[in-house]
Amino acid sequence: MKIQSSLTVAATPEFFPLPQVGQDPHFGLGRSSYYDLERRGLLRLVRVRKPGNLRGRVLVPYAETAALIRRFGKKTA
Repeated sequence: MKIQSSLTVAATPEFFPLPQVGQDPHFGLGRSSYYDLERRGLLRLVRVRKPGNLRGRVLVPYAETAALIRRFGKKTA
């Protein structure tokens, strides 16, 4: 039996934070694009904050975003 000493697996996150400035590193979309997709009902953003806090984090679901981009790609082809 042979055991691999190192694995090279490209890990994709379940969620990633909404970019503060510029574009996200996964899909190249900006903050306003994500808010627009959510407003149009095409994407669900996840908001995380502690009880009593006014501010928190906005997270983008990776798999849902990838599926949306694939759907858009099929419509234009």
